[in-house]
Amino acid sequence: MKKLVSRFMAVLMAMTMMLSMSMTAFAAEAPKGTLTVNNTVAGKTLDLYQIFTATKSGDNVAYTLNSAYEGFFKNNTRIPGSESLTGEALSEAAYNYVKTQVGTNGDAGTAKTFAKDMLGWILDSKNNITATNTVDTTATSTVVPDLAYGYYLVYPKGATDTSTAPCLLYTSDA
Repeated sequence: MKKLVSRFMAVLMAMTMMLSMSMTAFAAEAPKGTLTVNNTVAGKTLDLYQIFTATKSGDNVAYTLNSAYEGFFKNNTRIPGSESLTGEALSEAAYNYVKTQVGTNGDAGTAKTFAKDMLGWILDSKNNITATNTVDTTATSTVVPDLAYGYYLVYPKGATDTSTAPCLLYTSDA
């Protein structure tokens, strides 16, 4: 009997020690930013398509291509040689391509042409792309809070005429 009690106590102590040492792991929530879309009309809805996710470290930002959009960039006419690129190499090539199209000082015509080209690809039903977020607009400026860092294409929900509807690229910021 004494042997049985000591074994029971040993098991009980081992379980107590294991339970007291275990720690619950909590995933850190990714930081989020705010996106402001100007020149909106109250009562409409915008579709937001996250083309790149962004990781921010201090003043540095690293962009990673959302895998849903790889087909757009793996096209020999846009980025020569991209059909053989994958992962980080494709993300870098895609980001550099977008940067040349949109530019930092911004050639509005080239940026608009690129955005409309990309939107046409998104709206093509065979690509099966859905909006990352949708938001109802307010008066002349719409603020989207708590949005994951990234590079977004913003387009009026349900619009089908890519030649006349506004289509813009935005980066969410902190």
